[in-house]
Amino acid sequence: MMRLLVLLFLALSVKTNAMDVERVLEHSIALNDGWAFMPQDDYRYSALDYDHATWPTQNLTDPWPSAGYPASGHVIWLRKELQFDLPLDYARAARLGLRFGPIRQAADVYAGA
Repeated sequence: MMRLLVLLFLALSVKTNAMDVERVLEHSIALNDGWAFMPQDDYRYSALDYDHATWPTQNLTDPWPSAGYPASGHVIWLRKELQFDLPLDYARAARLGLRFGPIRQAADVYAGA
């Protein structure tokens, strides 16, 4: 009987998580356009105050090779500044999340105020 209860609990947890994901996706905002794009690596790019104004922009849905950039095998940096209207509801902001499409190997996300 205990085994059945555990399985039932796990099944209900999965269903609840799936419902949470659906609810979140209903309130999502696409941020695909206008990313500053640099197809090389430099540790200074991670600085919050780094000026990326001269970088070309790239839409995340556009294939990079069509813009003349390598398809894979290289480190790229993408930067985008987001601003929120104040006062920010910190309870809701604590639940902000990012959902990425395919990433070939790894991604690091930096956020600052």
